[in-house]
Amino acid sequence: MKCLRPSGFSRFKTGIFSSSAKCLTEQKADWPLPQTLQTKKKLTGQTSTMNATRQRVQLIPKGFSRFLNKATPQFNWEPEHLKEIRRHLDRVTTGEISRLLIFAPPRHGKSEQTTIHYPAYRLLTDQREKVIVAAYNRELASQFSRQTRRIVSRFGFKFAGDSNKQYEWQSIYGGGLTAVGVGSGVTGKGASLLLIDDPVKSRAEAESPAYRNRVLDWWRSDLLTRLHPGAAVVIIMTRWVATDLAGQLLEEQKEGGTQWTVLSLPAIAEDNDPLGRPAGGALWPERYGEADFERIKKAIGSYAFSALYQQRPSPRSGGFFRADWLPIVTGSDALGVACRAYDTAATPGGGDYTAGVRIVRYGDRYRITHVTRGQWSPAQRRTIQRQTAEIDGLQTVIHLAQDPGAAGVDQVQHDQANLAGFATVTARPTGSKEVRAMPFAAACEAGLVELERGDWNRAFVDELCSFPTGQHDDQVDAAADAFNYLSRSNAPVWYA
Repeated sequence: MKCLRPSGFSRFKTGIFSSSAKCLTEQKADWPLPQTLQTKKKLTGQTSTMNATRQRVQLIPKGFSRFLNKATPQFNWEPEHLKEIRRHLDRVTTGEISRLLIFAPPRHGKSEQTTIHYPAYRLLTDQREKVIVAAYNRELASQFSRQTRRIVSRFGFKFAGDSNKQYEWQSIYGGGLTAVGVGSGVTGKGASLLLIDDPVKSRAEAESPAYRNRVLDWWRSDLLTRLHPGAAVVIIMTRWVATDLAGQLLEEQKEGGTQWTVLSLPAIAEDNDPLGRPAGGALWPERYGEADFERIKKAIGSYAFSALYQQRPSPRSGGFFRADWLPIVTGSDALGVACRAYDTAATPGGGDYTAGVRIVRYGDRYRITHVTRGQWSPAQRRTIQRQTAEIDGLQTVIHLAQDPGAAGVDQVQHDQANLAGFATVTARPTGSKEVRAMPFAAACEAGLVELERGDWNRAFVDELCSFPTGQHDDQVDAAADAFNYLSRSNAPVWYA
């Protein structure tokens, strides 16, 4: 039987995609068209290869839940939070939901189910489906893509001949998957299903207004323009800050913008829990119990825990530190690793302050033993730095922050020459002041930090409690630099 070529482009397209497309039979296509395009006439006279492949098609269970257990039976798909996510994804499949936001804590199976297996299920159900999977970078999105590809290949998915890229592959029926990262261009690509999985990689990115605007522009200018009519969008993420992508979309919704269905799954149950858990119950107790979350909260602090684990990010408003987190002790200097870090200024008698904060680490605890602070000229500052180093002794490492540019290099070189004979380290600050202060704040909240009694205590505590909205932050910056240096596992061990 020969394939008849219709005359005219319109008839040619109709011939290819109609149920009477005899070319497919001549080519011995070993994957039947999606069910909506099949007819009794097409299913007659198929080759043995096509029959064998059709048997594999029949192994794809109906329903996403059954498919998961067939595709990856070794994974536990039965936790209640995963079931609730599936119930929402089923409503996406049927078209009942077109815009879905899912918030869940880290390491709770959200990506495995939603970003890897759900597109596999949709593509095996209809190989004309066009899926875009997006993440904070292409590398992560491509990892998702590779895992999805491995799943569909086990069910006889018919790849197009040129589909050898890990981040982009198609079926012979025109559908397929494209993986992109934040800022990646998607020109020429379309999507009937768009999945965005955690567009933020780190706290530094989350706290950066420039990065948040970049993500929002990418969403508006690139991704939204790629959606087919009736396309579905699923954004699944861990919350970071109130103004992350999800937060901005929900603000637009309040102003009459696109309406989203929201499924928020806190790690520890609160009032009106979507799963009906009693208050205080863990989301996946077989994996992370309440005691585990208490340890995590102690390690990262309540601000980060509220966002990352409870999905309740709140704006910073002088809430980094509390006075009752900073006990004042009387006694001799603790023995341990010592560092004094400086945050410098250069305006005598006004403007910003220069601050030098000395911290001693002993075991897993930290004692702030002294703070020097003043509005000095560069010459005055170097004199005081040298005098302070003599008092601190050779065992105290001196941490110098290097400002960007040639001026910063020149200043650090002068400071190191002034402090010749003492151990100095230099570092260029990265990330915002808030990001750099978060580990120190978490340690204070966990009760790991204490202050040695001194006349500097009041000004130090007042500045910490007003950070980041207070007038000055020099003592916070210096304390955070000293703490971050000492908390590194590879910090040199000199004993004070």
